Amino acid sequence: MLTPSTTAKEMPKRKAKIYYTAMDDFWRKEEKLAWLRENPIHRIAFESITPDEKHNWINQTDNNWESLIPMIDKEVKLGRTEEAIFKLFSLGVVTARDEWVYGFNEEFVAQQVQFLIDSYNVDLVEFQGMTKEKIKETISKRSRQEIKWTRAVIDDIAAGKEYRFDGVNFRIAAYRPFVDKLLYFSADLNEMQYQLPRIFGDGKNPSVNFLCVNSSNELAVLGSDRVFDYCYLKMGNGGTQSAPKYSYDSDGNRQDNITDWAVEEFARRGARGLTKEDIFHYVYAVLHYPPYREKYGQNLKREFPRIPVYENARDWTALGKELMELHLNYETVELFGLRRVDLDAAAGVRTRSGSEGSLKTAGAKGTKTKNPVATAPGSDSEPFVSKARTRLVADKVKGIIEIDTYTRLEGVPAIAWEYKLGNRSALEWVLDQYKERKPKDPTIAEKFNTYKFADYKTQVIDLLKRVCTVSVKTMEIINLMPDTEA
Repeated sequence: MLTPSTTAKEMPKRKAKIYYTAMDDFWRKEEKLAWLRENPIHRIAFESITPDEKHNWINQTDNNWESLIPMIDKEVKLGRTEEAIFKLFSLGVVTARDEWVYGFNEEFVAQQVQFLIDSYNVDLVEFQGMTKEKIKETISKRSRQEIKWTRAVIDDIAAGKEYRFDGVNFRIAAYRPFVDKLLYFSADLNEMQYQLPRIFGDGKNPSVNFLCVNSSNELAVLGSDRVFDYCYLKMGNGGTQSAPKYSYDSDGNRQDNITDWAVEEFARRGARGLTKEDIFHYVYAVLHYPPYREKYGQNLKREFPRIPVYENARDWTALGKELMELHLNYETVELFGLRRVDLDAAAGVRTRSGSEGSLKTAGAKGTKTKNPVATAPGSDSEPFVSKARTRLVADKVKGIIEIDTYTRLEGVPAIAWEYKLGNRSALEWVLDQYKERKPKDPTIAEKFNTYKFADYKTQVIDLLKRVCTVSVKTMEIINLMPDTEA
């Protein structure tokens, strides 16, 4: 008999039953509540479900996922086993203060970092001898925060650690797809660096970067050879992981990061004679294969990738190598022949330029000017400079990218938009990252808001043309992949 004092341990054990129903994913909160009001629980046609062995209630899978080769595994990382393709892997750097330590201009980022360090060191004197709790309390009472306080920074100031600026810490980092930024890569001002120092040492290291685990988005994968950001491929939840070709020990010696076990396992499954470099490129190809991504889509949202061994593995290796070289060298591929159109506000004339991307703006008398000009309405005075407003938007149907109010690019092929990383095409990632935005940090907004798109316009136009080339060639390579059972 149950009484009010019955403990949980004394309750009779019964196997729980799980009932499930789903609403439209795109309904707003109000629509869901209205549906529940109109459909009492006893009238809802629930589905009885049984969790699978991995405790998944919905989106269960029925495939051969468990029989595939683990790409990475925490047990391998800890040295407890070698049964995965890669030994070491890591999340990207978490700075917790991107606006302070990232930027396109080293001089500007250096000024911001120096200000941040100086402000910290001033507080270091004020907080000397205080407990961590007292420091947090003092900071919380301030009407304005000059710098962003985080757990690691508060730990440092409580320990009496002084910060020093060192220009050696600047790195070119992969910030977002096909958008690199200068990063002040310092353990003092980066909240988490994870295993990145072991992966990149003082140089470059080809790596398979991917977003999938614990993400609501589909698998995204993009190779890079430099330090990368946690949100490199992130849209929504989930962080970017990296599986590098090599790793570095404490003495700076480079080591293979692909296990001997992987070479043996590929051979056991019929792919004999593959080297570790071959396997690295094979993995990169398979992660781009659409049937693989479709078949194992649900698994890839919950677990690290597993890799099948397809027939003709060397063909896959060749395609993966071509993809990796294309993505690593995106800054030097040929410019795609997009047509640049410039509108001259004074003459109302449009002029086109070819793939060389030179600026051609016709003035009222056919003279070239650096900026479009216009005459003030109702005025006989000299023309004044009309400032271009940044646009950076795409019309996929028409194949047009609007750069600003005076310049656009035409002739973007439809296939270029098909190359997506997450829910955005590669071209859209670039457009998003170069837009002008008011900084979220109030100190940055007040003292260091120096970014102006006009300073990077020519550079971005060239970048868009190169990323268009990469997009088209990537899709061409993917379409060459053998039609095999995923």
